Amino acid sequence: MRNARTALILAGLAFGILEAISAFQIEVPEVAVVFSVGFLGCTAWFWRRNSLKPVLVMALLFGIEAAVAPTLHHVMTITKVVVFTLGIAGLASAVAVVQRKRASHSWTAGTTRS
Repeated sequence: MRNARTALILAGLAFGILEAISAFQIEVPEVAVVFSVGFLGCTAWFWRRNSLKPVLVMALLFGIEAAVAPTLHHVMTITKVVVFTLGIAGLASAVAVVQRKRASHSWTAGTTRS
């Protein structure tokens, strides 16, 4: 659990910072700001509470980032590759965290298992 948790936190921080920087470089900076706040907020929430909800939100955000990476305009190919790879790595980390949480039944207070 430690490795998947650490990888998820690092990927969330990386994308949060990347989106914050790209807010100054794209045509619609509001979208980058929303994604940056989403990544950084969910990363902090997961880091502090070890909850499942921010993991699911980050998995959705990682999937969106990986899906749109090939369509990025005015960036180098290496940037597209890095964004896609980091998105897939973050998604894989999120899946690993969810799988391990389900296997160990270590749910946080306030969440129920159905």
